[in-house]
Amino acid sequence: MAVLGAGGGQSLVRLVVLSSSGSFSPPWDCKAIVTAIGAGGGGASQEQGPYDVNGGGAVATGGGAGGFSQSLLDLKSATTYTATLGAGGTGGDSPVDGSNTNPTAGGNTTFSGSGITTLTANGGAAGNHSEGDATGTLTSAGASGGSASGGTLQNNTGGASGAASVTTASSSIKNCAAATGGGAIGLRGTGFASGTVHQTGGSSYDHCAGGGAGTGGVSENISGADDSGGGGGATGPSTSNSELKAITPGNATGAFIMDGTMTGSAGVQGVGAGGAGIRNSGTGSKGGFGAGGGGMSGNATISGSAGTGGIGGGGGGSATSKDQSVACVGGKGGSGIVIVEILTI
Repeated sequence: MAVLGAGGGQSLVRLVVLSSSGSFSPPWDCKAIVTAIGAGGGGASQEQGPYDVNGGGAVATGGGAGGFSQSLLDLKSATTYTATLGAGGTGGDSPVDGSNTNPTAGGNTTFSGSGITTLTANGGAAGNHSEGDATGTLTSAGASGGSASGGTLQNNTGGASGAASVTTASSSIKNCAAATGGGAIGLRGTGFASGTVHQTGGSSYDHCAGGGAGTGGVSENISGADDSGGGGGATGPSTSNSELKAITPGNATGAFIMDGTMTGSAGVQGVGAGGAGIRNSGTGSKGGFGAGGGGMSGNATISGSAGTGGIGGGGGGSATSKDQSVACVGGKGGSGIVIVEILTI
């Protein structure tokens, strides 16, 4: 358990973050806002192998975000409450031997005790993946966000991930890859989804990667050749297909989950900002608080992993094409959490 202190916008007696499962009793009888966030689903991974000279490709989608349940409660110092936090889903793994380990869904988060209705925030679904050797269009559906129940203030479903697809045409456009980012938690209604990615046109071995959704907006859809997308913002959607253009590390400012504002620091994706989609690089961008990790794409000479989700955010998907000579790993989903804002005593 970590005590973070008070925020700025509303007077707080204490802000308590329960970052591991266990028991909790407030130091006083109090009125508090309690928020449970489910864990994000792991992003899928897929490499194409053995590749076919006539077409085909590999596609993978990010994980869905966890649910968000929130109540205004009268908590008693003599009562022991139980917080059970969901674990982030593991990302898929596609090693060079051609085998493939599926990603897993995020775990459920609950807060329960005598005299209150249990808050339940379910984990997001795992991403999907596929590979093929035929020409035409190959598609994997996005993952759904986790549901929520028991909250007296909010019960919001987590954001989904976008679908990923490639279109190939015989020997002229073959062995392509596409990956999407993870979904974001819903602070005010259903969480934002990551954009769809459709690798089409261009030439053989092209690949595209989409960004993760932000808590304030979607990441953009991509349709084209050899492209990557910025993550969704903390206060709005991403608007550019260039890497790290939506919300850049070091200058992102967005509403903190409960009170006041926080600003991203150098080297860390801004609070609430989705991770950017990355091409030709080893590791995708991690999502900020509540946001989805960015997708990662590559070909025969590029291996790596997608970005992990921030708290409750879905991990990014990872896809590479052209034989079994490289490995790729989907991003891990963000862990679940319980936050207790003590307002009055």
